[in-house]
Amino acid sequence: MLTTFGDLAQSFQSQRQNATLKSTSARLATELTTGRSADVGKHLAGDFGALAGVSRRLSVLDAFATANAEAGRFAATVQTAVDRIRSLGGDAAPNLLQAGSSGAASFVDTAGVAARDALDAALSALNTRDGGRSVFAGVATSTPAVADAATILAALAPAVAAETSAAGVIRAVDDFFAAPTGGYGDIGYLGAAVPLDPFRVAQDDAVPLGVTANDPALRDMLKALVTGALLAEGALVGDPRARADLARTAGERLLTADSKVAGLQGRIGIAEARIDAATTRNAAERAGLETTRADIVGVDGYEAATALQQTQSQLEVLFAVTARLSTLKLSDFL
Repeated sequence: MLTTFGDLAQSFQSQRQNATLKSTSARLATELTTGRSADVGKHLAGDFGALAGVSRRLSVLDAFATANAEAGRFAATVQTAVDRIRSLGGDAAPNLLQAGSSGAASFVDTAGVAARDALDAALSALNTRDGGRSVFAGVATSTPAVADAATILAALAPAVAAETSAAGVIRAVDDFFAAPTGGYGDIGYLGAAVPLDPFRVAQDDAVPLGVTANDPALRDMLKALVTGALLAEGALVGDPRARADLARTAGERLLTADSKVAGLQGRIGIAEARIDAATTRNAAERAGLETTRADIVGVDGYEAATALQQTQSQLEVLFAVTARLSTLKLSDFL
């Protein structure tokens, strides 16, 4: 028995075939271009377990990528500031040592002014901020790490004024920086006693970067700069020999502090290297997971290209048949 369709039914059937073939062609073209199945659920037969696990891990790695970029920037900021402070001390030391050796009042005065300027710059470096956070203030990230030079020197002034020898001034400076209260620890250092938490840069790796302006190496550098800066504040005025001794001691202390700050830079450098290593490991893991995800949801390029060519051929045949039927007239059969 022969089954036939009316003209309207044939038209609807052709339209449906046309829409189906066009949809299939678009899907195959997308899969061929992206290499990824357009219908992941069908491709995986509803089993999303492996894909979900890979996607979760990639999300974790994305979070670590952001954290590592922040940690790297923070570490670089700390390193730059510490390098600046070390450079300031290194520049001031020769002038103070030369002034101490010569004993010339003009040299001592000039070295004292240079030390005072270096102290200002060093304290400014310690108040460096990164992303709105005070870098050297520990967990007190919203406050400055240190007071300005004028505040520190003013706090020292009464004790220094009572001294008549270089040894006495040096002792007053040592006492100020060692005092549990009323000294550098609460007048000069304005940050918190608790350092920043380590930066977690990988699942099993947290890098400590909690350097504060109360670090012993930085305190020693500031102590030496303060000793030299007191010359510019009139310490031991009227006693050129005592002022020269004070200048020499300040220069020697700067050289000693330099090696300690260099050690601090080394520790920061180790932290930077750990951050870089974690970033590299995370990137390698991410690349591997992306390959795995592509394998899970990917399609065979050759099969997709073959299917697309077949579908396009079917479309061409359908267009040709439709065009042919549209030209038929009743008179052609009479």
